[in-house]
Amino acid sequence: MGAVQCDPGNSIASSGAAKLLLYLADRRVGRPAVLRGLAQRYMRLGRETLDTARAHSGRRADQAVESVQPVEAPEWELDLDSLGDYEQFVARHRLVLSPTVEGLDPGLKRWDALRVDSIREPIDAPHGVPPIFAMFNLLKADFLAARWLAYRAIEDPPTESASYGDTLDYAVYGVSGSLLTLAHRSAIDLLDRVAVAASEYFRLPGESRHVYFWNRWHVLDGRRLKQSVEWQPEVRVEIEAGNLAVAALGELAEDIAEGGFLNPQRTLRHVSTHRFAVLHDMGTEPSRTSPHAEHFDLLDFERRTLDALKIARAAILYLTEAIALCEGRLAADGGPVGTLIVPPHHYVRGDNEELHEPDDQYEDGSG
Repeated sequence: MGAVQCDPGNSIASSGAAKLLLYLADRRVGRPAVLRGLAQRYMRLGRETLDTARAHSGRRADQAVESVQPVEAPEWELDLDSLGDYEQFVARHRLVLSPTVEGLDPGLKRWDALRVDSIREPIDAPHGVPPIFAMFNLLKADFLAARWLAYRAIEDPPTESASYGDTLDYAVYGVSGSLLTLAHRSAIDLLDRVAVAASEYFRLPGESRHVYFWNRWHVLDGRRLKQSVEWQPEVRVEIEAGNLAVAALGELAEDIAEGGFLNPQRTLRHVSTHRFAVLHDMGTEPSRTSPHAEHFDLLDFERRTLDALKIARAAILYLTEAIALCEGRLAADGGPVGTLIVPPHHYVRGDNEELHEPDDQYEDGSG
């Protein structure tokens, strides 16, 4: 979809985006009606730009367009001008909890549509709602909280109620700076909880207090990943069954681990958690150095925080897709199914303003 934004005349990219959206809609990763409507728009764009694409790609362009199965759905297009300031911030930085930012529906009170749709369990599973639902709820809520903190820090700083001593080095102090460091820390902390939620759902071995995102997926040599990057046996079984979303989580973990190109994000989280991250709006040279404080450019830290939120969003999306792929495989195995409906939390708590559409039901199939 990013390729389509860069080159709207690329019908191969448009067709690929449509196929991906239909794939996600079929697995109910996001709101199927909206995803199919977006796919319809990308299919139309692919057909309209086919002549341009042929000039560059020849027959491959026709094959790409023809490979997308037709779908009947009204087109969906997001009008950014209809959004409020916060929603525009979310859309602009691609931080919607949905498989695609264009899936943001401003007409809905709750437009972060990502969810775990259903869980299948053995007939002898314990009574009650599977814990993965509670874990996923908290992952969503924590991500939204971190996103909101970043918005307030960057776009809508709160009024200060305290005064601060100036350290004469262009450092900035106040609630907005602290909100920014909290947002970054919260986003990176989410990765470990994604690993714990995956451990619960896939029944991966190990005590939860020793599970971290960077060490969840691969066989370890001491505290480091082996050079061969060997999958843990239980993880390998899932990947060999075709669950590429689990492989994506493992690859993201390689990037965040020591030596990975995303490791500076993890290091930065450690600084703001255990020491002091001082932000500057001009230069980063402290008035006096200390091993207990590190200094950062404010605008650079804002960029890193937005990147951290995108990393956390990707991990949550991968987890959702991994569960959906596993559930699809279990459903294909057949067998009797008894159903336990897991209703929307806000509805149970008395908020009846927003009714679900037919494709928005939450349920847990056990059988």
